[in-house]
Amino acid sequence: MTVALRAATAADLDAIHALHARALRGLGKAFYDAAVIEAFIAEVGTFDPVLIEDGTYFVVERDGALVGSGGWSARMPAYAAHAPNGQATARGRPKIRSVFVDPDATRSGVGRALMQRIERAIVDAGHGTSALTATLMGVPFYRALGYRGDEPVVLAMPGGRRFLALAMEKRLGSPSRLAA
Repeated sequence: MTVALRAATAADLDAIHALHARALRGLGKAFYDAAVIEAFIAEVGTFDPVLIEDGTYFVVERDGALVGSGGWSARMPAYAAHAPNGQATARGRPKIRSVFVDPDATRSGVGRALMQRIERAIVDAGHGTSALTATLMGVPFYRALGYRGDEPVVLAMPGGRRFLALAMEKRLGSPSRLAA
């Protein structure tokens, strides 16, 4: 089995979108109604392609197939427009974004490898903390990695649907701490 973690390119866009939809539909069904998942995919979106342009988005391939993706940015997330009370809008603060793992690749180290790469990039860019907005299915994973917080982030979608997530953050430390 060949596994590679690399910076995403524009050529990965279709595979990234497909991975995100598979992950939300497969892993999210225990936490969200199917109509909410579909509205989130269609109306909010799972990914901002500018992260690829910024060089802050990564993919994991296993035997040539995309099985994970994630990145970070200090830009305002596009989904913030769906948070009516100003949640998830901290400008200039590094925010982990769009971390997804294929349902067939969960618990295989893909997510952990992505998060280590993302956290290292955040520290290398001079930041000591990171924040994220966790889908409900991701909360246990992020807590296991040391993320804390349980402030609800409610994204409003057409038709009165709401997508619930949690704001979380973590102190990352110095570059030498993440070098391992």
